Amino acid sequence: MGIKTLRTDPDLTVRLQRGDREAFEEIYRLYAPQLIDFAAGRVEYLDDARDIVQDIFISLWANRETLEITSLPAYLYGAARYKLVDYLRRN
Repeated sequence: MGIKTLRTDPDLTVRLQRGDREAFEEIYRLYAPQLIDFAAGRVEYLDDARDIVQDIFISLWANRETLEITSLPAYLYGAARYKLVDYLRRN
């Protein structure tokens, strides 16, 4: 059975920006598997895809107070695309 949430992305985003660790963990549970699949389709090794996604979430937490997120999925997938471009340039 998948993870279900009654919270909306805007609610999670506001709570994240306030430093709510539970909101961050829920965002991670909801989006990390999808982002890993997205990245894994574009890199050679699954561990590299996991590292890319981990970097995205580290940055999300570190910059949570200053981020202006209007769409959580758009922000996360945009961040994944930028990280993938950086990864591909380096390799």
